[in-house]
Amino acid sequence: MSSGHASLFLSLWIPLSLCPVRLPSTSLPLFPSLAEPLDKPTISTSQGMVIEHGEMVTFHCYTVDVDVSIHWVSNNVPLVLNERMQLSADGRRFTILTVQREDAGTYQCEVWGAVEVQSSDITFLQVNYGPDPVEIKVDSGVLSRGVVEVTKGSTVNFWAETQSQPAATYAWYLPNDSILPPTTRTLTIPAVSRKDEGIYRCLVSNRATNQFRLGVLKVLVLASPGSLAKPRVVFQGVDFVEDSSSVTLTCQTAYEGIGILWLREGQPLLPSERLVLSADNRTLVIHSLRQDDAGPYQCKIWTRDQQALSDPFGLTTSLLIRGCGVGVLRTTGVKLDSNQTLQCWAKSRLGAGRLELRGWGVGQLVFRTGTWAHRGACNCAAFNPLTGRPAPPPSW
Repeated sequence: MSSGHASLFLSLWIPLSLCPVRLPSTSLPLFPSLAEPLDKPTISTSQGMVIEHGEMVTFHCYTVDVDVSIHWVSNNVPLVLNERMQLSADGRRFTILTVQREDAGTYQCEVWGAVEVQSSDITFLQVNYGPDPVEIKVDSGVLSRGVVEVTKGSTVNFWAETQSQPAATYAWYLPNDSILPPTTRTLTIPAVSRKDEGIYRCLVSNRATNQFRLGVLKVLVLASPGSLAKPRVVFQGVDFVEDSSSVTLTCQTAYEGIGILWLREGQPLLPSERLVLSADNRTLVIHSLRQDDAGPYQCKIWTRDQQALSDPFGLTTSLLIRGCGVGVLRTTGVKLDSNQTLQCWAKSRLGAGRLELRGWGVGQLVFRTGTWAHRGACNCAAFNPLTGRPAPPPSW
């Protein structure tokens, strides 16, 4: 042995069965403590506040470590990319091409090494949007298709529903064109009266997005609980001919957005190819008018707990004459110088006063003094002056 320092190497062998070690699920070195620790990454964003549908945002993840992978986390869960998002090849740049409201929240990037994970600080993304379309609602009364019926003397609370970020501002426009100062989304009318009827408007605005929305509601004030103003049936047209004319009946009422039901002879009217109702049931059109369409007709308006019925309306139809015949249907003898009256009849909706006989214009023929000149066959021909059509010849 030469002079100098001597080195001694000592090897210690310990069976694994005496010192159990929990191995990681991934292929990691047996002694991780020998790996270099990772530095904490940093995150930046092109802008922390954007407007929905109108802007793009990009996040960057910075790290000095090599041989690492980058992962992104949004609102504390792993980020799932969609068609509006792009990720660079190295994963360090993440872009949302068209920002939507669901993209708002927290973002982080994570650096994954062989045995360690480091997370960046949290950065926030605020997405401004709205206001969305406004719907005005009410806590009492009957609301239908933008019209609300409220009872006189009651207190009514309105509120405007919309979505907006940041919170929207509200301005109410009253029926008398007065404008309330900017307020909350609610409006209260105590002791409603007739002067409160009209159109109410709520202008909703978002200063961050520079967008505005308008909600509209029409208010009708009912006179008292359980009462509606009686509707009226009106018709359009003048003269109607069977099987060729159409008639239009309208249920006339001041209420809008109200339920309407038609009745004929007191029974609900069933629509058909000839009986056609408009979308709101206000108008009834009867095509190819028939004799049995005369009526009477009524319309009923109704709400959840109120209803009103119109007076009956009898539709006068000027129909074709159904028949004609002479009242004396057999051979009759007339004494010379005596009187004899022959009657002519016809079925018509015109009434007896408007039935005409060609040549005489009346429904009877009177022989004041019978002579030999009155011998022979006597016929009558009836016709309807409105339709201009003659009756079929009598069958005697």
